[in-house]
Amino acid sequence: MSYPGKLQDRLTARRQAFYKAISTGMALSEAVPTFAERYKVSQDAIYKDWQKREKWDVITVDPNQVVQDCANELDEVRSRLWTEAKDALTEGARIKALSKLSDIIFR
Repeated sequence: MSYPGKLQDRLTARRQAFYKAISTGMALSEAVPTFAERYKVSQDAIYKDWQKREKWDVITVDPNQVVQDCANELDEVRSRLWTEAKDALTEGARIKALSKLSDIIFR
C-alpha cells in the first residue's frame, strides 16, 4: 500500500521508532499501548503493523538488532507463560504453562 508523502514519512518514523524500542528491550505488551498513544492510532493498528513488518520498506538498522529482536520476542513469550503459570486456576493449567516454558528455555 502506498501513502501520500507526509503520511508515509510519519509511518516510516513510527516504524523506525517502534523497531528501535523493541530492539532495545521494550516488551511488545508495553510498546503497543505506548506507541498507540504517542502516534494517536489504535493499539490494533500498531500490533497489526508490527506483525506485517517483513513487508515494511527497508529500514536501516544495525544487523545485531535483528538478533536482539528475536531475543525480545522470546522474552515476551516467556513473560506471558510465567504470567499464565502464576495466574492459572488449576494445577493442570499451571503445569501446562510451565511445561511450555521449560521447552522454550531448554531448546
